Amino acid sequence: MPQFTRKGSFALFITICVIAITVMGMGLTSSSTMQATTQAMVTPVGIQGYDIRLFATGTKQYFGPDSVEVVGNTVYVGYQNGGLPDGSDHVPSTIVAYTLDGHIVHMLNVSGHCDGLRFDPFTNQLWATSNEDANAILTVINPKTWATKQYAFPTPPPHGGGYDDLAFEQGMAFVAASNPTLNSQGVNTAPAVAKIVISNGKLVLTPVLFGNATATDIATGQKVTLDLTDPDSMSIASNGDVVLDSQGDAELVFLHNAGTSNQTVSRLSLGTQVDDTIWIPAAKGRMVIVDSKQNAIYTVAIDKTGFTPGTIYTEAPSDSGVASFVGIVAPKSGTITPVIVGLTSPTGLGFIAG
Repeated sequence: MPQFTRKGSFALFITICVIAITVMGMGLTSSSTMQATTQAMVTPVGIQGYDIRLFATGTKQYFGPDSVEVVGNTVYVGYQNGGLPDGSDHVPSTIVAYTLDGHIVHMLNVSGHCDGLRFDPFTNQLWATSNEDANAILTVINPKTWATKQYAFPTPPPHGGGYDDLAFEQGMAFVAASNPTLNSQGVNTAPAVAKIVISNGKLVLTPVLFGNATATDIATGQKVTLDLTDPDSMSIASNGDVVLDSQGDAELVFLHNAGTSNQTVSRLSLGTQVDDTIWIPAAKGRMVIVDSKQNAIYTVAIDKTGFTPGTIYTEAPSDSGVASFVGIVAPKSGTITPVIVGLTSPTGLGFIAG
């Protein structure tokens, strides 16, 4: 199976071209029930065994899906509706709750450009962050009653930007400090990840990772100084590590024992910019892929064998050096093996177990 490493993106480009031609020649297609909504839809294709089906689409009223979160029997998708990432145009985002077969359960508008949507398993609340470039806000949602509470992030932010994705681990909430202001040498010396607590009706943030922190490079074992210029998506690894995707830097940063005195940091370099990354939790189930520019959400199953738990999947959106694919990440080298191509701009990944 073709692969690529962080040595360069040209080899990746050739790899994806080859794999796309291969899978198309094999006649692998998505579900024949796919219908265009707001534009002609591109049909994504996968390597043999990957069954890709349309799950849901946006409309002219809610469009531009970005984030996805699966909680029990509900799939939550955040639609950005064309709003600006600093929220200055005051366009609200729409969060849509779906059943596992793609039927709408509920819809809710939240303020701003929603770029982070995560479920807090410790309080059973849904957290939505908006305005990742500036003027960030947090909306906390009760998914049973759909009651909401909105909080403004402290100003001025120490990193000069907004706040993006979230992760929850060991009863703690973490948030990516996105769009940082770099110093005169082009280095981010401000917080890149912070622990976030709601106290007395206000958000209290404590830095847990700085943009120029020291880390261990996973591939070489050497100590390196980070320069996290683009903190973006967050996820939880199979071992409980909190993982930050520094998208523009094409790397994943792992926080082991995050937010504690025993925290250690490691870095895995990749061959191109990526967005959401997930660790597969179970053999049986469907991966969820959000394709923002196609206004579509897909599910992916693997015929017969199912998924291998612990496998790392990642996606490259349209602004990546080599774009619009989903692949498997080798955890020790950063090598990515493309498995799904033909997407337009994948921006969200989730998993429906069972």
